[in-house]
Amino acid sequence: MNQNHPAEKFLHYSFGLFLFFSFISISVSQIFLFLSTVFFLWLMISRRKETSFHFPVSMKILAILYLWATFATLFHENRAKNFREFTDLWLYVPVLVLANFYFLRKDLFPSAVKFFLAGALFTGFVGVLEYILLVDAKGLFKYGLSHGLDHPDVRLPIVMGGGRVAGFMGNPLTYSGIMILPVLFYFLRIFFPQSHFPGLFTRLEKTITRKQYFLQTILGWILYFFNLFASASRSATLGILAAMTLGAMRFSRKIFFILTSILVIFFAAVMTFSPSSRARIALIFTHQELGIQQRFVTYRVATNIMAEAPLTGKGPRNFDVMYKTYFPEARSYDHAHNDLLDKGASWGIPALLMFLIFYLVPAGQFWKAMRNPDPEISYYAAIGFFGIVAFFISGLFQCYLTDSEDIVHYAMILGLGELALRRAQTEN
Repeated sequence: MNQNHPAEKFLHYSFGLFLFFSFISISVSQIFLFLSTVFFLWLMISRRKETSFHFPVSMKILAILYLWATFATLFHENRAKNFREFTDLWLYVPVLVLANFYFLRKDLFPSAVKFFLAGALFTGFVGVLEYILLVDAKGLFKYGLSHGLDHPDVRLPIVMGGGRVAGFMGNPLTYSGIMILPVLFYFLRIFFPQSHFPGLFTRLEKTITRKQYFLQTILGWILYFFNLFASASRSATLGILAAMTLGAMRFSRKIFFILTSILVIFFAAVMTFSPSSRARIALIFTHQELGIQQRFVTYRVATNIMAEAPLTGKGPRNFDVMYKTYFPEARSYDHAHNDLLDKGASWGIPALLMFLIFYLVPAGQFWKAMRNPDPEISYYAAIGFFGIVAFFISGLFQCYLTDSEDIVHYAMILGLGELALRRAQTEN
């Protein structure tokens, strides 16, 4: 096989820059994702006689889901607007790149991880600075350091004792959604202290000690869990806590009990010393906008839509219209605050069931791959499985997989799991 194809180098660096900017600017990252797509197609076409193209099961399910959605959209009002939702489909390209290109070039993947870590750590530290300085980083960049600190659009409201962290993405909910991937990346590394999983400042060929590896991992995990909590997104926090708890139970009961103790102390301290945090958590049990009762109203709208149009739904861009039909005096939302119900309201019950399968089938495959004796395969499979768990639980209370910022990171989670599956198949 020709290992020096010119498209390889271009693909590697364009995909690496996509990984970097996916934490900073989704618009810029999509430029590099488009370039990655072009170079990936060039490479696959030129190598069609040398290697077979692998189309992962998760992508096959997704293709069927979107074919049904296309059919359902023909029966919707505002069809042109509803078809715009299909533009996010190409954001799943990372699944194909990881399962095909990086499967072939194992030697390049560690440096791709460095691109990912650089972007993740950069935006993580930006989040910490936002929390300390009570400023919006995106606004500060726009208005400049000299005048930005006093600009009203830059100052953050005090929500949790330091401000609601949003990072360069500008949306706290989006930012907390993309926190899931780096939290899992760092947390699961505790159980796979191998030299071929380099840190950002570690030379690829250098073997690091277990102590150095453990410290890097703990610092990264603390940084990102802090940002997840500071973004004040309860749904994403719940999802990642559930995934970490299951992960600790799966790999080490000792770490499970240590983790549980730390979290209990952490939340006890927050509830004791942060009145604003207590107030925000109390909103869950109120009838106000952020309360769980408000979530149930959106769930009711979604189920009403599915009762009216069980096969085709009403379209993703019509949810707010239907909301006003059922509850004309309430504040309307443009989504169901639940990924599954949102797909059902958009494209019917068949789409809801397909989306559930889109969760469950890859999760089952990745769970089996975690038993592989190769630590690299089991590590990527673990990211895939526990990433699905985190997004699934988070998605019960918020529509993360309707935002492009979160879709690309979910695609990376699926891609890493598919990478593990393919390498496991070749070993067998």
